[in-house]
Amino acid sequence: MCWSKHDKDRFFYLLKIFYWNDSYLFKYCSNQIFRRCIPSNEIRSLISLCYNKACRGHLSGRKTAIEVSQCGLHWPPCSRMPICIVRAALGVSSLRKISRRDMIFLNLIIIVKIFDVGGIDFMGQFASCFGNKCTLLNVDYMSKWMEAMLTRTTDTKIVGKFLRENIFV
Repeated sequence: MCWSKHDKDRFFYLLKIFYWNDSYLFKYCSNQIFRRCIPSNEIRSLISLCYNKACRGHLSGRKTAIEVSQCGLHWPPCSRMPICIVRAALGVSSLRKISRRDMIFLNLIIIVKIFDVGGIDFMGQFASCFGNKCTLLNVDYMSKWMEAMLTRTTDTKIVGKFLRENIFV
C-alpha cells in the first residue's frame, strides 16, 4: 500500500490528538478537554438517553449533540447524526424553528419596595365596642403589614391623626 504525503501528514496529525487508554479511545479537543470516543454501536442508545432525560424537554438534534458533548463524549459524525435520530424519534421529517408568530407579549414585572404601595380604608358600622363603631385600616400591599385603629366616626381628622401617630412617626 502506497501512502501519499497528505495521507502520512494526516495520520501523524491524528496520532497527536487521539490516544488509547485501557480499551477506550480518547480525543484531545481544541478546548483542551479529553473526550472519550463513542463506538458506533453505542451512539444511538447514548443519544436517546440524552434526548429522553427525565425532567428535561425533548431537545432538537443540535442541542442533543451539545448535551452529549458536555458529558465529555465525542464521536466523529456528531453534526448530522443526532438530528437524524431525533427526527426519527419524533416521527417528523423536519423540525421548525421558533418564529415571530410563536411569540407572545411579555408582561412587565413591576418592582415594588416595601411600603411603596398601600391602602387606607374604613371598615364600618359594626356593633358598638366601647363607643367605637368603625375601624380604620392601613395595609401595605407588598409586605401585607396592617395597622388598625378603632374609631367612633369616619372623619378626615381621624385619618390625619392616625397617619401622624402610626405612619409618619
